[in-house]
Amino acid sequence: MPNFSQLFGGGGVKGVQRGKTAPQSGHFSINVTISPVNPAKTMVNVLTQGYPGGENYSTIEAQLINSSQLEITSFKGNNNGFGPISTSWEVIEFN
Repeated sequence: MPNFSQLFGGGGVKGVQRGKTAPQSGHFSINVTISPVNPAKTMVNVLTQGYPGGENYSTIEAQLINSSQLEITSFKGNNNGFGPISTSWEVIEFN
């Protein structure tokens, strides 16, 4: 019996990479080296939640900048200034 991919083409997860990282103090971005992926068949998820608005807020972004580099940008703000956030992420590549 044929499987889904044979009937409809493509489909399926080829690989998942996960990690946790934080920019060093005074920096809000860090590049993370990952195993090479096909950017056209890959999605990036941020697994850490930011907090909008108020006195304590944060923002987190992750983007694939090439086949083997992920850029994480994160910061938090409060009455004491700004600082980096430890961020969990995942990269999913599809067939």
